[in-house]
Amino acid sequence: MQRCSTDNRMMRLLAVLLALALLFTGCTKPQPAPDEPKEPDPPALPAAPVLPDELAVLRDNLTLLVSNEASRLSGSAFVTTFLDMLRSGSGTSYKEYGNLKATLDQLALTYGAYQVYVLTDLDDDLTSYEVAVASNTNGGQPICLWAEHHRAEYALNLAMNGTSAADMFARTWKGAAADGSDILTWTAFAPLFDADESIAAILAFEYPKTALLADYPEWNRMNAAWNGVTEPAE
Repeated sequence: MQRCSTDNRMMRLLAVLLALALLFTGCTKPQPAPDEPKEPDPPALPAAPVLPDELAVLRDNLTLLVSNEASRLSGSAFVTTFLDMLRSGSGTSYKEYGNLKATLDQLALTYGAYQVYVLTDLDDDLTSYEVAVASNTNGGQPICLWAEHHRAEYALNLAMNGTSAADMFARTWKGAAADGSDILTWTAFAPLFDADESIAAILAFEYPKTALLADYPEWNRMNAAWNGVTEPAE
């Protein structure tokens, strides 16, 4: 009887030890490796400047104006004479140059533009332009090379591909006013088409809005405060 009792105690002890072993085994499951430290998020890019409403309205209205006038002149005797002048190579000496200029002078007077001019693409690859005819009713150079200095590639390229467009910035014309003060303008461009509906040149309006534009120096590419924007944000 003693042996049986001892065996029973041993069996109970083994059962208890087994239960404890299972208990501790469950409590000591392998722990997952700690997460590696995350890389810090890159700094957010500054938001692109947004054209103020007053300037956006000016830009839209000027684009519509130059587009309407370009449509009116396209396919007309003005474009035919302009192309004849280019082919002649005579420039301002061309016999009809005065009539071409008179048309632009009248546009400048009608709309109060600082200057109205016609640009031609010198090398047919949208990289070099010349002002072939221009009004100078309100001052400014009637004929000049169109250099990269003007930073108008965005709007000009759209116009040369058939879509009217305006710059995203103003310009300053130093001492151009009658009293010697500066004139601030916004510029828009539109394609001129010949009789065959091919793009012959670009009509451009320099529209003065000195009082308004003086309030936005950051949108004037000739001001030290210019924000550098040359085309609309996508």
